[in-house]
Amino acid sequence: MKDKYSVRLELTHVTGDKLNPVMIKCSKTGVLGFKLVEIGKDKADAISVIDEKEMMHMVTKLGYRVRAANKHSASGRSGLYQLEGPSITCYRVSKAA
Repeated sequence: MKDKYSVRLELTHVTGDKLNPVMIKCSKTGVLGFKLVEIGKDKADAISVIDEKEMMHMVTKLGYRVRAANKHSASGRSGLYQLEGPSITCYRVSKAA
């Protein structure tokens, strides 16, 4: 994956914005990865996952929240989102390129 955004998973926000999981630098390890938070846990308990497939499994099958942002707007919407949360209306999974 060349980009810091996942192109295989796209979330649709209630506003219509398209959001993609984004890799950020982990403050604990300094490693670039997808920030995930288990449901019921605080964002201080976030984990960082480097592998896009693992991130997608944890978000789509296990219900983890993921840091996502609008990749087409640097000042756009970003935050921790879960697929079954009130802010996300639907999601799309694309096949690997």
